Amino acid sequence: MYVGSCIVARDGQQRKQEARERARIRREEERRKARQRKIYVYAGSFVAVAAVIVAVVLVALNNKGTDKNINLAATPSITTSLSNIPAANYDTVGIGTSSGGVLPVTGQPALTANGKPEVLYVGAEYCPYCAAERWAMVTALSRFGTFSGLETTASSSKDVFPSTATLSFLHATFTSDYITFTTKETQDRAGKKLQALSSAEEATFSAIAPKGGIPFFDIANKYYVNGAQYDPGVLKGLTAEQIATQAGNPSTDVGKGVLGSANLITAAICKATNNQPTAVCNSSAVTSVAGSLTGGSTDGSSS
Repeated sequence: MYVGSCIVARDGQQRKQEARERARIRREEERRKARQRKIYVYAGSFVAVAAVIVAVVLVALNNKGTDKNINLAATPSITTSLSNIPAANYDTVGIGTSSGGVLPVTGQPALTANGKPEVLYVGAEYCPYCAAERWAMVTALSRFGTFSGLETTASSSKDVFPSTATLSFLHATFTSDYITFTTKETQDRAGKKLQALSSAEEATFSAIAPKGGIPFFDIANKYYVNGAQYDPGVLKGLTAEQIATQAGNPSTDVGKGVLGSANLITAAICKATNNQPTAVCNSSAVTSVAGSLTGGSTDGSSS
């Protein structure tokens, strides 16, 4: 009995120990599962927060990388200021601070459209050099005809000379008895494609400016401009209205750049129109700068 009882007592103690061990294992398993649940909760929260942060960053980068369309119809004060500059102001400036970048075209047939010499412009709204050159182009061309539909805009905020106020030819038309003006704004200020060149325009552009720089300004295949003729930096911080006002003032840096470049463009167009209109083509400023047409170099074309 003693021995037997001892065996029974020992078996009962073993069962109690086994039960305690099983209970301990269950408690440990429950604690392990609780820790895992906490980890999953923390991990899920981290992923959710990280996703929100990434989304905010992506939105910020997307907004930063896009220039909004800010084209507006040019005010009457702008077009009036540019089209009514006294001849004496042109004469005072002469070549001004222009680089003299109106160069002769060789080996190309005459460029005409609608029975008149054709002036072809290729540029883009994002381009800061186009932004500067358009002021001189509009000023010069206004001596040969009338613009309608001009818009104000600004060059890219992320290029050199950021957000330079300018005019756009995107929806503009030009009426003249002397020339036909053809324009192509190829991209907007965010780089989105706008107007495509025709095969003939592409052939002319490629033949005269094989590197593809803009602004490109072809005057009847007699002369061309491939870049800004004056420093776009003089336009920094100015609104379109302020530039238009200063453009006709020979005592301002803007006027010296715009009027000087416009005089050279005018002289080149007069070569294509056989000095018509005579009041413009025989003016002191135009005749005095005509000898500069074969010199100079382009200044800062954009690709």
